[in-house]
Amino acid sequence: LAAQRTHLTHMIVHDLRTPLTTINLSLDLLQRTLTDETKGAQRERFVQSANRSAASLLQLVNQLLDVAQFEAGKLRLNRESHSLTDLLRQKAAVFQPQIIASKKHLTLALPEQLPPMSFDAELIDRVLDNLLSNALKYTEAGGQITLRAEQAGDRLVIAIADDGEGL
Repeated sequence: LAAQRTHLTHMIVHDLRTPLTTINLSLDLLQRTLTDETKGAQRERFVQSANRSAASLLQLVNQLLDVAQFEAGKLRLNRESHSLTDLLRQKAAVFQPQIIASKKHLTLALPEQLPPMSFDAELIDRVLDNLLSNALKYTEAGGQITLRAEQAGDRLVIAIADDGEGL
């Protein structure tokens, strides 16, 4: 468990550095172009890049806070009845342009019918975003990513598999 926590910590630190580096670079470039009237379009791109990275950084920090709340037994869930099949199909559709652009393949392996379930849709959506982003990041061009759901007794199992380097 300690080795997994150490590995997770290193991954988190790496993931936090990327948006911070982009923010710093964008602000540096913005500062260099402030006095040049002809660089207005570039300045706008630098600001947009910094804003996107700041939003990404905030999302990572929120994920860390959720993990801390979960470990402390204080994470509050907003459970409502939802169609998990719909959520998984929507998530696959959101990632489809990135999948195509990176020349990878996404397969949805879903049963014909899953019953409506009570879960925190926002939290599950964020978990799926994180897992699919990682699968996309670590799968080579031409690689396969599979998003699977199956009922196992009274539980539902969701799995994301890829043929990337893995943990």
